[in-house]
Amino acid sequence: MTRAEKNLERYFGERGLLSAVMPGYEMRPGQVEMARKVMEAFEHEGAAVIEAPTGTGKTLAYLIPALLFDKRVVVSTKTKNLQAQIHGKDWPFLRDRLGFDARVVMMKGRANYLCLSRLERFERQLSFPTREEAAGYERLREWFRHTKTGDRAEVDWLPENAELWGEITSNRYNCPGAVCQHYQDCFLQKMRRQAAMADIIVVNHHLYFADLALKESGPGEVIPNFHSVVFDEAHELEDVATAYFARRIGTARVEELDRDLVPLFDRHAPAEVDTVGPLRNFRAASDRFFDNFLKLQDKQRFRREILPPDLMADFDFFLERLTAIESIVKNMGGTGSEEPDIASMAERIGELVRDAALIMDLDDEGARPLRGRARPRRASGRRAHRAGGARPRGHLRRRARRGLHVGHPFHRRQLQLFQKPTRRRFRDRGGHSALVFRL
Repeated sequence: MTRAEKNLERYFGERGLLSAVMPGYEMRPGQVEMARKVMEAFEHEGAAVIEAPTGTGKTLAYLIPALLFDKRVVVSTKTKNLQAQIHGKDWPFLRDRLGFDARVVMMKGRANYLCLSRLERFERQLSFPTREEAAGYERLREWFRHTKTGDRAEVDWLPENAELWGEITSNRYNCPGAVCQHYQDCFLQKMRRQAAMADIIVVNHHLYFADLALKESGPGEVIPNFHSVVFDEAHELEDVATAYFARRIGTARVEELDRDLVPLFDRHAPAEVDTVGPLRNFRAASDRFFDNFLKLQDKQRFRREILPPDLMADFDFFLERLTAIESIVKNMGGTGSEEPDIASMAERIGELVRDAALIMDLDDEGARPLRGRARPRRASGRRAHRAGGARPRGHLRRRARRGLHVGHPFHRRQLQLFQKPTRRRFRDRGGHSALVFRL
């Protein structure tokens, strides 16, 4: 028996440490075998694909080997609920009952954190999309004064679709980075500094692939360097990876751009420059193009030459209106710390122009729209169109791997108590039905 196997036996054995702290503990051969495969993959820099049913104890089967390993490990989940469970329940149990002293940090995307700079700007000119959000703002202010993390999860009473949160959080376009006056106190940066010192980092798949896409595009990173990664809920990886290694346009992206353009024009556009008309034309062109595009949802491949001429005319008009907005932004002057806002917005619009042009420039192979289930437009008017790209490269390429199928620890009659019917349909990250193109 190797040293690693002896270590695992010490925890998972019939009379191991887990049996001493978990009432009714029974050694599960599948859990032990899974833990061995995970540790073997860590130590030999290999890959293991493991399928294990409910009741195996999968989380402990990879978390304990990760804690015993002497290099940094990332654990990635599909859902924030599992992410929170690992960090807030499983890890504290192992720390308090088994004496592990590792540094375990949970990382989330920037949209989960309060932005002090955006909050300061918002409070200078309070404006609420609904009366309900205006009425609840004082309660949110109380949270501002006391939060130590700025994590949106602390205000679980705030509706998931609250537009107010979009005003006080940041994205990669409107974050000034190191030149921000709140940089040292920034909740996002505090979390990243903690992660840089961590032994285990718990993330979700979206953040993992956002980081991978950033690293492949040039210098920069979100997740600090690590040795190994464990993907829990790995059956969801394909859709998430495709989303981050794809070109996509949608009304949600356009509306967010529109929302950020209004205050930018108010601050920087010269008085003699008309911005109201171009914005109105841009919105109308966007609505018309996406409304007509979504009518094409079917299961047939189509090419540019067989698209309706009216649709291509709508697209050309949309691109023309977007380019007019880009021209206004590039010609605006700015001074001091506000200049990065203009440069960032110009870059953002340029990316949208390039993505839109690329998506509609279909080659001879055409593109296959995968039909999402139709849903009524929300009050905000958001619908989504996502254009998928090539499959991720590099880290996800096929390579030699070890596979393990763990048998079920329950009898069939017991298993029936745990199974629930599931129904799957495609939705985009914002919860909207989406039309996907694999180019």
